[in-house]
Amino acid sequence: MTTKPSHKGPPLSGIDSSGKPVPAAACPERLIFSRNLRRARLAAGLTQANVMKETGLSQSFISWVENGKVTVAIDNAALLARAVGKPLWELFVPNGKKL
Repeated sequence: MTTKPSHKGPPLSGIDSSGKPVPAAACPERLIFSRNLRRARLAAGLTQANVMKETGLSQSFISWVENGKVTVAIDNAALLARAVGKPLWELFVPNGKKL
C-alpha cells in the first residue's frame, strides 16, 4: 500500500530544480498577478461569475488564482487577462505601476 506524503506548512507553489517543494510566498510574481487580476476585475465591474462565463474556468479556480493559492498556466493567465480587459503583461507589473 502506497501512502501519499502529507505537507504541513505554508502553501506550496511548485517544485524547485532539486525536487524540493517551494512555498507560495517564494513566488512574488504569482502574488502580483493575483492582486492585479482582482483589481482589474473589480475595476471592470465584473464578478468572478462573469469571468467564469467569459473564460470557461470555474469560479472556484478564479478565486484560488485571485488569492494566490494556485499556479496558473500561461494560456489560462491570458484568458483571464482578456476577460478583465487588460494585456497579460500588465497583470505582472508590481503595484499597478505603468511602464
